[in-house]
Amino acid sequence: MNSRTVLKKIGILSIYRNFRVFYNKISGNEQREIRQRKDFYSHFINTGDVVFDIGANIGNRTQIFSELGAKVVAVEPQSKCVTALKKKTLTQYQCFH
Repeated sequence: MNSRTVLKKIGILSIYRNFRVFYNKISGNEQREIRQRKDFYSHFINTGDVVFDIGANIGNRTQIFSELGAKVVAVEPQSKCVTALKKKTLTQYQCFH
C-alpha cells in the first residue's frame, strides 16, 4: 500500500495535498487542477473585485483570487492554518483569525 492510499484511508489526503501546495511540491495533476480552478473562478472574479475567502485554510484559493487581480480578505478559524497562510502570503492578503 503506497503512502497516498494510506493517507486517503485515514482521511487526511486533502491536508497532505494542501501542505504539498504550500511547500510548492505539487505534481502535474495538481498543477492542472490549479489551472482549472483559476479558469473556473475567472468567470466570476475580475481585477479590482473584493473577494472574501471564508475558511481560507492555507490559501489555495486565496492565491488564485489574488492572481486574478482581486483584493482578497481571507478568514480562517484554525490557528495552525492561519500561521501557514500568513507565512505563505505575508503582506499580500488580509488574514483574520
